[in-house]
Amino acid sequence: MAGIKMTHAFDRNGTKWAAADYAKGMGAEPLNCERCDAPVSHVGSFMRDCYDQSSRVSAFFRLHANGEHRPYCRFGVHKQIVELARTSNGLIESVKKNLFRMRLVAVTEELKASAKRPKEDDGDEKTATSSKRYASSSNRLSAYINTAQRVLKLRALCDEDDEIEQHLELVFAGNTPVSWKEFYFEHARQMAAHYTVSQNTTQYPIAIQGRVGRIAPAIKGDPTRNALNLQKLKVTQDPNEPSNGISLEVSVWAAKASWFNGLSEGDEVVVFGLWKAPAPVQSKSTKEGFFKTYTNRRLTLTLAVKSQIAKV
Repeated sequence: MAGIKMTHAFDRNGTKWAAADYAKGMGAEPLNCERCDAPVSHVGSFMRDCYDQSSRVSAFFRLHANGEHRPYCRFGVHKQIVELARTSNGLIESVKKNLFRMRLVAVTEELKASAKRPKEDDGDEKTATSSKRYASSSNRLSAYINTAQRVLKLRALCDEDDEIEQHLELVFAGNTPVSWKEFYFEHARQMAAHYTVSQNTTQYPIAIQGRVGRIAPAIKGDPTRNALNLQKLKVTQDPNEPSNGISLEVSVWAAKASWFNGLSEGDEVVVFGLWKAPAPVQSKSTKEGFFKTYTNRRLTLTLAVKSQIAKV
């Protein structure tokens, strides 16, 4: 299991090492988690291609393959999800040992209901009382969204999806399971998100991760039309028409410009909710190049509460 990335570890002599300063052989290995005795290994800083450019991943310590943190250790995903389940207001429920269920139906029903209610001021989001049973209430949507965002931020702390997948089961209406890969889409998989949204006959909320590209407040002077676009993927070749390029635009809309406060171009974010896939827009190339035409696919989401978008 990959587990949560750690910035410090102890060697067998009790010396504490920072991942940024460590190199193999510097300490008396084996190394152990700073909070428990789980064996860990060092992963040096490396370059990774992401968002169509290279970026440096900081060094970290990771859990050994088939290793496991102690139950009390905060670097164990199981402990983190147990804490989420205790405060989830019914969104996450324990179904058996080491497995928890995230009830997407609760969020879906609330999001759909919120679209039919008059908009309220969500500037100060309210905390709902704990309940194991879902009941529609405009005051509870923020609590559901906040719980989901905590799960997504937990994923951002992990090296890989593995341990999240093993501890968390996602379900929709009628206990229909949803795989983690059908729910959480990193930047490189945004086209897969479009396919999921456009092909599913039953709508459910998904999470899309990316970086802020452009924020446009008060479009055409309308204060209720505010948009945030994520950075685009590279244009890809249409397998059925080589001279046609396929692009994807991911847009988030908000009735209040203030809901994008604190976000800037280049910030990494996770956006969670009910997405739509409008009909693609066809266009001809305006300059000489490999592609003669373009198919611009789109994913759009209108925020019901500002906590549906969170900086990672």
